Amino acid sequence: MNYLLQTGRVMEEEKRHITSNYMKYATFHLSYNELKPIQNSDQVVPVGSVEFVKKYCSLNDITLPGNISYPPELTRFLNRDVWSGVYREVKENEFCKPKNTKSFTGGVRRDIEEVVNPEEPVWISNKVSFYAEWRFYILNKKILGYSRYDSGDNKVQPNVKTVEEMISLYLSSPVGYSIDVGWVDGKTTLVEVNDGWSLGYYRWGNMKGEDYVKLITERWKEILG
Repeated sequence: MNYLLQTGRVMEEEKRHITSNYMKYATFHLSYNELKPIQNSDQVVPVGSVEFVKKYCSLNDITLPGNISYPPELTRFLNRDVWSGVYREVKENEFCKPKNTKSFTGGVRRDIEEVVNPEEPVWISNKVSFYAEWRFYILNKKILGYSRYDSGDNKVQPNVKTVEEMISLYLSSPVGYSIDVGWVDGKTTLVEVNDGWSLGYYRWGNMKGEDYVKLITERWKEILG
């Protein structure tokens, strides 16, 4: 596979690992505005913002999968109620995130500054404060590594066995994805699941950059079929 990297100050850590660990493969760079249909798109992995990847797919007739934030198999690990609705139904003190990946940045309603369509489909839940948060990177049902992505207490560690149980139960999972978990009331709790097609890399842990590239590459191959 070759790699199309979005220019500019976006996903710099991710792009660095691709250029340093995958020099034997071709890499080329385009900005969001320079995107266009390309030949042999079935041999290219786009790396950039969600908006960049979405536009690339639209131009090259590639269908992206639907949002997988809260898989039904993992509901019991949420340790909170999460329900479907539209943006206008969200109360000021409730958390919401879009069902359409990154159509806006999720958060507590009163803190969201973006203009959001009142009929935008969303997930809604009560506000939860996670004491610490980690991203687990999963490829072929195995944990490649995990990293902190917040500034919480470094003395706290997640229960890896709980994450392994999530993986075993998530039968409809893609080949590559992440499980974000947080520490709440002494429990390792599911924050959300993120698909591997536009996945951020956090280096503050034991996740290796080359494994990150393997994950996004295998997931992209799966999407292309």
